[in-house]
Amino acid sequence: LQMAFGIAVGEEERFDYGVDVYKRAISGLRDDGSLVGNSERWGSAIHYSNAAITSLATIAQMARNQGVDLYTFKKNGKSLELAISFLLDATNNPSVIYEYAKQGRHTGSFRGFTASNQKNDWFNEHAQWAYFYSTRFPNSALTKRMRLMIPLLRDGLPEDYVHHFNKLMGGSISCL
Repeated sequence: LQMAFGIAVGEEERFDYGVDVYKRAISGLRDDGSLVGNSERWGSAIHYSNAAITSLATIAQMARNQGVDLYTFKKNGKSLELAISFLLDATNNPSVIYEYAKQGRHTGSFRGFTASNQKNDWFNEHAQWAYFYSTRFPNSALTKRMRLMIPLLRDGLPEDYVHHFNKLMGGSISCL
């Protein structure tokens, strides 16, 4: 929100704060691309990892619209691409995230889900970030992987896509 507000009112320090948050988050990824904290959320680990990627992609897109490329930011081999790749791997094979998720036994979870039984249907309704990423990297191997599993990319934008994006991403970031 700081970044969006900074863009809207022309306060560079708020914009810079968003850039800093993004860079710290990417720097804080584990070497496999998992997100510390979010990947430890018991039966919600995949869901919350996706939520964090939504935030990161939102920041990257707002920065891109201002002429700053965060999509390709890398720190010690860690990047948004690595985080997305881990999310796709964990979605296809939840055992990938299990060792982290089991650490969060007392963090709360969606009812009926556990570290070994993840809620991992994010790609059906919570993948708006993938649209922005795929338009930035339309021919990448990662985008090709995402098209295979994410209906939004495979089937195209829904008729009510503006409502869909606003509801789940907190507003149309393409206007900032």
